[in-house]
Amino acid sequence: MCWYNNNFSPWMAGGGLIMMFVPLLVLGLIFFLITRYYSFHGCGNHYTRHSGRNAVEILKERYARGEIDSAEYNQKKQELER
Repeated sequence: MCWYNNNFSPWMAGGGLIMMFVPLLVLGLIFFLITRYYSFHGCGNHYTRHSGRNAVEILKERYARGEIDSAEYNQKKQELER
C-alpha cells in the first residue's frame, strides 16, 4: 500500500481550508494594525485619543479654533462644570 502518490496533496484534504483562511487572517491582522495605528496617531477624531487633557481644555481649544461659537461654548462649559 502506498500512502503517498502524485495525485494527493496534504493541501487538498482540508488543507484547502487552510489555504483559504490563512490569507484572510493575514489581511485581517494587517487591517487591525493599520486601524489601531491611525486611531491613536491622528487620522480620525482627535477628541477620542487619550492625551491627558480634560474636557474643559478640549472645549477651550475648539472655541479658539472657531469650531463652536460663544453661546455653545458657554452652554457646554456650564454642563461640564456641574
